[in-house]
Amino acid sequence: PTFAIVFRKSNSSMAHREDYIKQVAEVMPKGYKVNLKNPDWVLILEVMKSTCCAALLKRYYELGKFNIQTLYERSPKAGKAAGPDKLPEAQQEQSAADVEPLAEKTEKYAAQSSEGTQKAEKDEDKPEVDNSDKQESAVGK
Repeated sequence: PTFAIVFRKSNSSMAHREDYIKQVAEVMPKGYKVNLKNPDWVLILEVMKSTCCAALLKRYYELGKFNIQTLYERSPKAGKAAGPDKLPEAQQEQSAADVEPLAEKTEKYAAQSSEGTQKAEKDEDKPEVDNSDKQESAVGK
């Protein structure tokens, strides 16, 4: 098996990339080899101020770093290849099977969002109705 380590930091001047990567690489199980191009596993380390978060992900690069826009652009509906060109055909077919339902959900969400925006814009065009007289008369009874 292969792995890669992705390090990100924000608001932390004390965190040094090399230190974190070296510490993690030392405790990786024997038999795991580094592969930065197409790893089986990706360990993401994010340091924010004094907090370090870690995530262990499979197929990270193959699935566009879990970026929905990238997945959609790779989908057959967008007219592009379903996966990276360098993947074997079987993996490209598997990747397409994973991406297609997500692309459909993305399109559905975008359509719903667009409908909601159009409705809100129509509501803004309507004049406001002053109901203060009706409320006062109801309170006075």
